Amino acid sequence: MKITFTLVLAQLLSLLSTVVSAGSQEHYILPKLKRETNPSQRISNGVPAFFKNFSSTVIVYAKRDSLSGLSCGGTLLSPNVVVTAAHCIYAGTKKELPVSSLYVGAGSERFLNGESDIYAVKTVNVHPEFDKKSLDNDLAIITLHKNITNQNVTYAKIFNKEVNEDMSVEAAGWGFSSKDSKKFSETLMSVDLHISSSTNCKILNKMWNGNKRSVCTSNINGKDTCYGDSGGPLLYTGDIRRPVIGVVSFGNAPGKDARPECGLDGGVAYYTNLNYYIPWIKSISKVFSKDMLFFNEKGDFQQENDVSEESSSQNLSSSPTESSSEKSNPTNIRMSSVDNSAFILKLSSKKLFCGMMLIFSTSINNLFINY
Repeated sequence: MKITFTLVLAQLLSLLSTVVSAGSQEHYILPKLKRETNPSQRISNGVPAFFKNFSSTVIVYAKRDSLSGLSCGGTLLSPNVVVTAAHCIYAGTKKELPVSSLYVGAGSERFLNGESDIYAVKTVNVHPEFDKKSLDNDLAIITLHKNITNQNVTYAKIFNKEVNEDMSVEAAGWGFSSKDSKKFSETLMSVDLHISSSTNCKILNKMWNGNKRSVCTSNINGKDTCYGDSGGPLLYTGDIRRPVIGVVSFGNAPGKDARPECGLDGGVAYYTNLNYYIPWIKSISKVFSKDMLFFNEKGDFQQENDVSEESSSQNLSSSPTESSSEKSNPTNIRMSSVDNSAFILKLSSKKLFCGMMLIFSTSINNLFINY
């Protein structure tokens, strides 16, 4: 009987070593984080999101050290490609965060807990003309080390037509509900928004020149994205497939507050319009048009057999027409990325548990037979 239990222990230790060192998918466990007890106040006047409507939404987490990090949103375009805001990669610093510090959580509406699969980042490409002061060209592409295999995840297609004020749109994120909040939402929140071309869009962001490159939304009834929502998606909700229009960049509001409140009357928010950057996104991500674009080159919905790559007159990088003297930091700018505390511990995949149970069951049977 002692021999049998020794063999069982040896088998379990061997399995543990194999899974930890060569698991097909890395998983992490995070300690309990500070959360609001009332999630209905997340984003700004938002509601808990139905995850199937946002299943391409991910968390981009930057682990700077064992105690602190940065949290933003992102959108999956393919099993290993995420689009997010460029300023998330800097986290308020002058230099990009080390790639080794970045992780992506996918597959759950819950904020960085055991229900999410966490993936290490392989490369980060910030748009070459991103301006850290004005947040012009606020876009980055993250490539993961491994493809996401979570069955709850889907991949968004880019809405590759011009946007207008009649379109119904919705944003989502795990961010704060106000500038004074210091707690992330425990669950993904969503808010319906209104695309705008109001004078405030230009007044509050001198770089804004229509919704071609940066989509502006106006705060109505206090509805807005907020701190911590940066990089998350702005989706078109007029179609059940909900293509992605842009990524959350920043917000602003009238007044002299250096940290503007979210949802204020007269306030606006800006979203990097992915349609404008398609040539650059394609050149970095290597994702085919048929897999990435919502409409084909004829303007019809993309079908599975649409394999032709459309030609484009756009350059691979954007070409702003504004003079460099205009590239100044908008007053009272509200960036939506924020710091968060967490410590990540790597564990094995679910194969460990299943393997252990199988070996234990077999060994018990052998014990009864030998006895």
